[in-house]
Amino acid sequence: MIAKNVTDFVWAGIGSSIRQNWVFTQLHLNTRPEMDIRGEGGDKGGGADKGGGAELPFFNPDIYRRCNGEKLSQDDFIVDGRSGPPDPPLVRSPLKSYYELYCNVISRMWHLANTMKTVYDIYTTNRPLYSDRLLAFVGNELVREWSWKDFPFTSVAAQKIIEEVAPYTVTGLFNFEVTERTLQELLPKLHYEHWTPISFFRDVFNMPNTLTVQDFFEILVCNYRVVRITKEENIKLTNMHFGQWRPVDAYEQAGIQIYEKTMWDATF
Repeated sequence: MIAKNVTDFVWAGIGSSIRQNWVFTQLHLNTRPEMDIRGEGGDKGGGADKGGGAELPFFNPDIYRRCNGEKLSQDDFIVDGRSGPPDPPLVRSPLKSYYELYCNVISRMWHLANTMKTVYDIYTTNRPLYSDRLLAFVGNELVREWSWKDFPFTSVAAQKIIEEVAPYTVTGLFNFEVTERTLQELLPKLHYEHWTPISFFRDVFNMPNTLTVQDFFEILVCNYRVVRITKEENIKLTNMHFGQWRPVDAYEQAGIQIYEKTMWDATF
């Protein structure tokens, strides 16, 4: 609960003392969470503090659903006959199946939804205190930078370019995870694209409805997806003025097809 008045706080004196005992920590930003890696603590119980898996949100398992209400199936998360990413040497870690990775993404979106609700309540009750700067923070930092909520897809055209170099798919993989050199050199040449512009997740704060945590969760699950497209496809979207704003069917209008269509359709 957010304290409404500074008088609700009792000064504990921790601010200075904790700085005196501070030890600098080197972050490892390109290391997958344990829950995403096969054979790690994420496969076992015990809690993160005991070396086991993370504590997942306590919501109904049926929450793993498409936005139209149909229940998700592991069979929806198969591409090229493969249910999960290839093992090394293509990727740095033996990742879990696509379905398990997506369920982890959903869990992290649930946490993000809770955080968005907290900021939303602050903003809607204190607009004169913050102005549009808080909205910029929501889009550019809170939503864009929230960790490990991306599940990268590929357009059909981008996949054709990838297959010219190697007979691989990079579904669900980040660029830093690819170890095959020819692919490493190729992937940055493609365009990493948000299907729904980040500005949408910022602008929902100004919509007339009063939003709940469940509302934010559904907004994220139904609309947050990323895909690698070609430079030409990105130029086409720009020329059609589908930059900061775009309709839901913008990809169809631009002739952009998703390589992992079944998997893509299953996520919303």
